[in-house]
Amino acid sequence: MDNLIVNPAVRLFPPSNSRMKWTALDLVNKNNYSLSPLHIHILLKATSPITEDTEWDLLKKKYNLSNEEISETINALTNLNLLINEKDPKFSKIRKIKERWESLGWAETFDYHFLTLDYPFVDYKTSKGLKADALRMRLYEQEKADKDRYKEYNDINNSVKCDDINLYLSSLNTHFPMNYGDEPEKNVLDDKAIKKLATSVFGILRKRAAFAVKGAEELLRKTSPSGGARHPTELYVMVINVDGLESGLYHYNMGKNSLDFIKDIPESGYEKNLEGLYRIQEEPQALFFMTSLFARNRYRYREPRTLRTLYIDVGHLSMTLKFVAESLGLECFFHHGVNEKWLENYIGISEYKEAFILGASLKGATSNEQVA
Repeated sequence: MDNLIVNPAVRLFPPSNSRMKWTALDLVNKNNYSLSPLHIHILLKATSPITEDTEWDLLKKKYNLSNEEISETINALTNLNLLINEKDPKFSKIRKIKERWESLGWAETFDYHFLTLDYPFVDYKTSKGLKADALRMRLYEQEKADKDRYKEYNDINNSVKCDDINLYLSSLNTHFPMNYGDEPEKNVLDDKAIKKLATSVFGILRKRAAFAVKGAEELLRKTSPSGGARHPTELYVMVINVDGLESGLYHYNMGKNSLDFIKDIPESGYEKNLEGLYRIQEEPQALFFMTSLFARNRYRYREPRTLRTLYIDVGHLSMTLKFVAESLGLECFFHHGVNEKWLENYIGISEYKEAFILGASLKGATSNEQVA
């Protein structure tokens, strides 16, 4: 009998609360198979090549099978491509790539990318691709209206109104070469600076019609680009010691252009849970938390690789935040090293719907550093 081994594209899962039997997932054909005790026994043995007939003899004895019965079982597994010949050229490349990725600790990453290889991606450079994309958007809109443009909290009792974004942007007149790379002049971090930062970076600059669906909610434009104008990033501001603002956690409401007070700062312990953001040279006066709402991006791009665009979005916003902060004479320091579970619980968000991506520490001038 040929040396047989489990297909490198097959994953075996034991029984669980949701599965009464062992199952095999075929990543190539996207099929799940329920397995009998004999099937799983064979497949578990075949995680390494079965090279000796004595292995089959042991199985025949354990399950009281004839030669014909064990052959029929093996043929059934090979016909489903759950078992393959060790030297089968169709699967040797998959096996080598899998072994390489696993050696680097990327077993789950390999599975994820392998599952996406046959996804019908659209080529946006062609008219055919654009037409297919527009059709998809119309179908999505028929299933569920696309109205998620920004997050808003109900029952807000303390809301700080910000000025118009164009007013703020017109006042940001620092010359770019002076702003980038050089030590900026330091200035105070007060309520005006926080409002200018939040609005200039995260505020709505203008709106445009959704091109593919007539009558759909208008898309947003900001000072930073966002794939498909989805803008999945939300901003939360922890005010620690800022003149003119009550300390606490605020959410920036894009729709109303306001900082909405959500809750007080914990009495103690939060610094330890936000350790990375306290690596700034001095105590931060305020912290910006950037989170991503997965569904907002997923509505438009239902592709398996859309997750990466969330980080690109935050990357654009973080550099815009840095430039605006420095033009205002503020120190801006980024870090992702926080206790994410603690922070998401504090904000009141679910990591499966909206998750923390990146934070920024903000610090203004001390009394000795203030610019006249």
